Amino acid sequence: MTRLLDWLIRLLLVLLLLPVSYSFLRESACFVLAIPDGAPFIWASVGAAAGFLTAMLFSERVLRLLEAMSHEGKHALVALILGHKVAGIEAYADKDSATLVASPTWLIYLAPYTLPILTLPLLVIRAALPGFQPMIIDILIGLTFMFHLVELADTLGHRQTDLKIVGYSVSLIIIVLVNVVFLIVILAVIQGDLAGLLGYFRRSVTQSPTYYRIEFDLLRRLWTAFLSLSKQFLP
Repeated sequence: MTRLLDWLIRLLLVLLLLPVSYSFLRESACFVLAIPDGAPFIWASVGAAAGFLTAMLFSERVLRLLEAMSHEGKHALVALILGHKVAGIEAYADKDSATLVASPTWLIYLAPYTLPILTLPLLVIRAALPGFQPMIIDILIGLTFMFHLVELADTLGHRQTDLKIVGYSVSLIIIVLVNVVFLIVILAVIQGDLAGLLGYFRRSVTQSPTYYRIEFDLLRRLWTAFLSLSKQFLP
């Protein structure tokens, strides 16, 4: 009974997440397609390429250790921000790592997969001080976000306890959505298009009810069809 209730809750969460996720992903595609030719992404691209190549040059043991330290550090940071007590952090290259947190929440479980922690302060600096060493900041933004994506890809390649607790389907939707939104934020900040970024969020939110109505109508039709079939085959 408990497993059935847990499954139903996760199904409900998936149904709640899908419309708003579709709205944000659709607006993300529109945002990218509307980027003018010659947008200043060259240095961020250089940083991203450097980050990818650097990660590939590390030995597997060193890369796994860095990823474990980053992964567990994100758990710990979000736990502290939310007021939880962190009893300890264990990071290893060759065995399971762990962050000891009392009563962890979904935000803590999903933090490593959704939070490019090294990129965030760089985005704040780039947005607040657009004239302060833009080339260097853009390179660092590209490099740190690429490291986050490499870490994400590697950890998703293993069955993570965090994702099992939250639920794989719910986790995957949230991970894709948040990382795509972060990418749009990066593109907007580097362009200096904060007004466009605000418009992106506004459109994504205001369009969501439309997709909720579409989903509700689809579910209603499926339920009606199910009842109709039940009457035909059941005495």
